[in-house]
Amino acid sequence: MHFASSLSDAEGCVISSASPPLQSVALALRKALLDVHPNATVLAWPAHKIISFGFGPKKMSEHYAFIALHAGHVNLGLYHGASLQVDELEVEGTGKSMRHVKVGSVAEAESPAIRRVVQIAREFQAMRLADRAGGATHELHVAEKGATRTLGEVSPSLRGTSGPPDSGVEKRSPRLKG
Repeated sequence: MHFASSLSDAEGCVISSASPPLQSVALALRKALLDVHPNATVLAWPAHKIISFGFGPKKMSEHYAFIALHAGHVNLGLYHGASLQVDELEVEGTGKSMRHVKVGSVAEAESPAIRRVVQIAREFQAMRLADRAGGATHELHVAEKGATRTLGEVSPSLRGTSGPPDSGVEKRSPRLKG
């Protein structure tokens, strides 16, 4: 487990398992994830060829996204993707909660749509964690805006929150299906 943008040995093993073009895609996706959440907890599992991002060390309960390397593409996985409405990208999968987006190029990985999907997944997970903690305050650091947004008490309906008036953070909540 590590924090920050330096590539760990385990992450290097995961990325080196792919062809050079897909390594570039994986690195671009990793950068996009860390741009949205610079202080993310990052875990890598070389045997499974995944790198996971979240708020703590528990993959399934604290993480929101992962990079999975395959023979011909890279997936941006969303642990709770079935609960999110993501119109910007083609989200695939039929599982109970996980979904993924196939990313085939660096340009796709660097797209605003990828960053937006990561932001939605991150905010959704932050609200899940805050709700689990009994509505405790949970801070989100929004790297692109250089501001901090605090998610206050979270209702079961997962209502939206906003940052301080002059923070430059858009007033929006994660978009949920249903």
